[in-house]
Amino acid sequence: MVNGTDIMEFNERLSQLPSIDHIALGRVYDHKDNLLTIIPNLPGTSGSLRIFYATTHYEITSPHEVLSFFGDSLIADATGDKHPSIQLALFALKNNQSLRFVPTRTETKNLLKGIINETATPEQKFEGAKLLQSGEFRTAEKTYGVEGDKPLWEPQAYAIAALNNAFGLFTMGTYEGMPQFMDKLPLWVQNVNLKDGIKSPYFSEQELLEKGVRLIPGSFARFGAYIGKGTTIMPGGIVNIGAYIAGDVVMVDGGARVASGAQVGKNVKIGAGTGLEGVLEPAGMMPTIVEDNVRIGANCEITGIIGEGALIASGVVMAAGKKIYDERTEEFLAPLYVKTAGGIRAVPHIPPNRIAVGGTYMPEGSRVGKDTIILLEKNASESSFMDVPKNSRLYHR
Repeated sequence: MVNGTDIMEFNERLSQLPSIDHIALGRVYDHKDNLLTIIPNLPGTSGSLRIFYATTHYEITSPHEVLSFFGDSLIADATGDKHPSIQLALFALKNNQSLRFVPTRTETKNLLKGIINETATPEQKFEGAKLLQSGEFRTAEKTYGVEGDKPLWEPQAYAIAALNNAFGLFTMGTYEGMPQFMDKLPLWVQNVNLKDGIKSPYFSEQELLEKGVRLIPGSFARFGAYIGKGTTIMPGGIVNIGAYIAGDVVMVDGGARVASGAQVGKNVKIGAGTGLEGVLEPAGMMPTIVEDNVRIGANCEITGIIGEGALIASGVVMAAGKKIYDERTEEFLAPLYVKTAGGIRAVPHIPPNRIAVGGTYMPEGSRVGKDTIILLEKNASESSFMDVPKNSRLYHR
């Protein structure tokens, strides 16, 4: 049993380790480069993160040496979910696993504490938005667990908080050279003065060419979005703050919307007029997730998780609580249950490599059909549509 003396001794050992005030979080990867877990620099996990940072600082490679920082009583008490960070220590230095850190600028300290507690300075808010824009903060990430378990998407509360904090950075006004627009968030390429004299990032033409992103006139990408190389955004397409697009031939077609915090993988087509729901409110929601190699038709509305390689027919509306019927099992598909800041939530999902089309079902005794989604028997990879090669000339590579 851990007592007050144990905690005091633990804190004393921590005080002798290098400071991590400039570290936002750490990520643990396995030898296949799968993300096992994320350790944010927040109360409850900051002590463990500081120990892991010290292992790289002092080149400590023995799991026994790592565990010695915690002390025998804390290790003995690490059962169930009481001390998951100590359990992580048992695995982190085995099987060629590695820990990578996300630093902040040296003058921006204790970033996540300020962002989560809503006491962030303008510099901290700006740094959080920059980390969203660089892709180092993501509103949701897929983790495999410390023992390489089945991967699971998890919302990241600190990144969602950084997204919301960014709205307090900017002074409402017109854009430089674009007086017809008035907003409190600049575009991806705009040079706009923030509060207290901070300036938003401005990309030179050469930097934009190096980023390999096509922003067609009439498209909109906001500051704080990560847009990967090989992404094309057509007129009327919108990529909002906190969104993440992995790139590698991603098309956001005309009028399509990638909302705040939505996550899009590689080699994805988002059809004209389609919307991916975001996470601004209510707090703690899981953003919409579209995994790699997905094709989404025109005029869809998507909430939930679309598995890798799935094909979504035009006009499909995917919303919380809407039934999804599977022709293979002749049963309705159960939702995924996700732990969020607001509690356990049911999230609709389309399994990998499935074809989803619109349809109706008739509840027993009813004369009115209800809108539903139907998963066809055949795989998406069996569809001729998925075999159509992409025209590489449409993408800036």
